[in-house]
Amino acid sequence: MVKKEFQNIKKKVSFLKRFFKKGASLCWGIFAEIYFAGGYALDDLTNFRWEFKGLRDLYWWPYDLYLQTKIKEKPSFEKNRLLKVSIKRLIKAGLLKKEGGKIKVTSFGKELMNFAKEHAQALKKWDGKIRLVIFDIPEKKAHFRELIRDQLKLLGYKYLQKSVYIGKAPLPVSFYQNIKKLKLEKEIFIFIVQAADKEDYILSKLSLLK
Repeated sequence: MVKKEFQNIKKKVSFLKRFFKKGASLCWGIFAEIYFAGGYALDDLTNFRWEFKGLRDLYWWPYDLYLQTKIKEKPSFEKNRLLKVSIKRLIKAGLLKKEGGKIKVTSFGKELMNFAKEHAQALKKWDGKIRLVIFDIPEKKAHFRELIRDQLKLLGYKYLQKSVYIGKAPLPVSFYQNIKKLKLEKEIFIFIVQAADKEDYILSKLSLLK
């Protein structure tokens, strides 16, 4: 059971790492559009709206505007080809499925979208508090340790010293849920700090000094 949960979490973190590193791909734009539309009838795909409003609702950079510009430059036959290729990739990745004459978001696709929304929300505005995450995860669980580090890095957390990460973003509910699913409750400690010694140094680590 823990192994299955680990693979599920790892897949979501990997998707988000690629997104944060490379920005919104065409596949992400199409996925978000279908997600917010609640699915698309197969017959209506030729009238697919290349608006990418979902990305504006989810994320804080105007990359979707870049996508719109690039798409508008392409002829309709090329758009249809890109749409078909992207949907095929999304189905293969387990994010979309064909069901009852419609293209729908899978349960994993919904999980991933909620995961992305949580992280985007956490990164939008700092509440002035510093978070410390301290863990002592044994070597036999090293793959769990790397996964926890990866999720912290997605949230802008920085390495402070051995087994200590520091950040400003509130940790999303999914982070606490992942700790429980991986049975790491006794090995991870989370602190919220309002004042700290060497605060200038700590803030500089997080690039927060004005």
